[in-house]
Amino acid sequence: MGKTEGWSKGKKYGIRQGQLFGPWGVGAILPCPDGSSVMIAGLDAFPSGGGRMRNVYDRRLTRYIGVKRLLAPPIGAETVPAVRFPHWLYCPSCKRVYRVGNKEQVTPRCKNESCKHTPLVPERFIVVCPEGHVDDLPILEWVHGGKVSNPEGHVMKRKTKGGSASLGDIEYECVTCGKSRSLKGITRPSALSDCGYFCNGSMPWLDRKFSACAADPDKLAVVQRGGTNVWYSDVISSIYIPEAVDAELAEFIQKNYEKLKKYSARGEEQLDEFIEDSLVEKCRYSAGEIKAAFLDLDSEETTSDQTEGDYREAEYKTLKHASESSKQKGTFEGKAIEASEYESDLINQTVESITLVSTLKETKALIGFTRLYPDANDEKKFRDRRDMLSAEKIDWTLGMQATGEGIFLAFRKDALQRWAASRAARKRFARLRRNFDRSNKERGRDPKELTPEYVFVHTLSHVLMLELTKECGYSTASVKERIYCDKFFDEDDRHEDMLGLLIYTASDDSEGSLGGLVRAGRPGRFEKIFDNALSSACWCSSDPVCIESPGQGPGSCNLAACYSCALVPETSCETGNRFLDRALLVGTLQRPELGLFGSTLRGESKPDVKKQAPQTKSAVDDEYTIAFDGYDLSDECFSGVCEFALYDADEGEESFLVQFGDMGDDLQLAQPVVDATFQRGGNEADATLVWPDLKIAFLLKAAANEFELAFGDGFANGTTWRIVTADDLGNPGELVKMIQERA
Repeated sequence: MGKTEGWSKGKKYGIRQGQLFGPWGVGAILPCPDGSSVMIAGLDAFPSGGGRMRNVYDRRLTRYIGVKRLLAPPIGAETVPAVRFPHWLYCPSCKRVYRVGNKEQVTPRCKNESCKHTPLVPERFIVVCPEGHVDDLPILEWVHGGKVSNPEGHVMKRKTKGGSASLGDIEYECVTCGKSRSLKGITRPSALSDCGYFCNGSMPWLDRKFSACAADPDKLAVVQRGGTNVWYSDVISSIYIPEAVDAELAEFIQKNYEKLKKYSARGEEQLDEFIEDSLVEKCRYSAGEIKAAFLDLDSEETTSDQTEGDYREAEYKTLKHASESSKQKGTFEGKAIEASEYESDLINQTVESITLVSTLKETKALIGFTRLYPDANDEKKFRDRRDMLSAEKIDWTLGMQATGEGIFLAFRKDALQRWAASRAARKRFARLRRNFDRSNKERGRDPKELTPEYVFVHTLSHVLMLELTKECGYSTASVKERIYCDKFFDEDDRHEDMLGLLIYTASDDSEGSLGGLVRAGRPGRFEKIFDNALSSACWCSSDPVCIESPGQGPGSCNLAACYSCALVPETSCETGNRFLDRALLVGTLQRPELGLFGSTLRGESKPDVKKQAPQTKSAVDDEYTIAFDGYDLSDECFSGVCEFALYDADEGEESFLVQFGDMGDDLQLAQPVVDATFQRGGNEADATLVWPDLKIAFLLKAAANEFELAFGDGFANGTTWRIVTADDLGNPGELVKMIQERA
């Protein structure tokens, strides 16, 4: 356990090693027991020299993220450096506001004699920038409506009315000029820019400021300093796999790297003398072997062109083909078992093999952090992400290792691809992908094509973790996932044969190596856990609200997934509890075929079918049958329902739908049904928007092509149904007119 320097002389507060990887790493705000508040300083201030921080060996990971070394956080008497933040503090007695310096270590107290030197309280609210900057609340600018020429000449007071917990209850008053203003409205997007405040690139954890910031002023956020969105850790984890090189020698070089580097700088002769006199006697290697290994490490490129998929694929192959020959005592031990040895139809339906990993070593490396959005660093290179950790360029970062165990599942590629290509799964998945596209668009990010296989594996991971914690007695936060599957479709970076899932526990305490997971994964026991997990996923205590949800969770990037059925602690999930949908596992009551296991668990499909009147163009054999998905969109406005159709729209059709949705809201038109399935003569196709009672269907081009393939080019001619496209109508007003005439 490391210590964080307190602001009262002689006081120190304990912080565990793991907490520096979240929730209190570099740049994060740590609340102290005495009521003060500090921010963990940059890596430049850490005691990295003189061997005071232990080396963490994982050569594969250091090459991947572009560093020379990983150093474990300080432990014992060593101090984790911190600076004061926020700088605005106020007296709870007389309410006067003070601005206190960044590094002042004496506990700030009120200077008013009547307050008897009362300790000051830090301001609750701060300003956070999506680029990672953080600053004090611009109190002077907010109260005075703009910049003030002599900030030191204004005495401020902070008052609370006590009537409610709202921002309007907090008021700042300038004693000098008499102006006052509550914080009501300060969270509006343009509130800060209206009073002349813009992000100045403040980085107090590095004790520096930049003169400019490219962030949109409207994206700045006023948040509570203890809010979860103030700091998200950016951690890369790795499962240590056996290497062909001598790992013991490489680890020895890592431990003595600083000294070797120092003597190497003095010349080759000095290096040779140091190795002969000081290192040879400490290990079983010759001076030549030590020198060669050091020079190899020192000259090694610290940049890697590996993608995340490439990096994980190496682990996937090791886990899938684990055998006696791949074992390395203390770091990796596992045995692969064919799925046929498990007496479960559900397992054999999708799983190729299961590897019971009795020993694994997980390495974590802190490579940065984000604010406001946990995935803000996803598109950045590792070296750019590490820039937030230190003021100077350094060749190391924080790392830690933990030993544990796990269960690895390798999935059958044919089974997942056949399910993902099915019409029912594609329809369901399109809703989730549409929500994700909308979320990216709202944040100004490039679109990404999410893969259904990833959502399937990810959701299965969550329901299995929840069932395993019940069966084995682990806390839910101690079990984690590692998914081996392409998350996004990328032609240049495909790993179609990589379909796997590792559920594991790894820690530096007893929960990391109790053996409970491996025992639970053995044939004769894992079948019950796997089957029960999927049976439980069929029902949620929040159904039907959960299973019929059009979108929930961060960015509405989940469908049927909530804390009553599929969500886990965020430290256990790789993606912050996003990209989940139980229906893609087990289907719905009416449409079991949506899920890969749905027909097995729920039986045959029981669609909610509504027959329409016979078509006038031909015989009864040409009658359409309409099947509805059963999504409850009753809470959506007319334009909100229309937005569900935008996923398949081209640019012109998107404009048509947006205008049509706005007109529908204004005129209070009857709500349409989205993606209803028309069936006739054994063929079927989806209509984009349908008004069943009015017998009107609107088709986007993609749906029109599907209709033509299913029913021929005369699918709408001469029928009582009006089936139209945007090209048929020309403008949204024509569709509005048609609906009004038939209403």
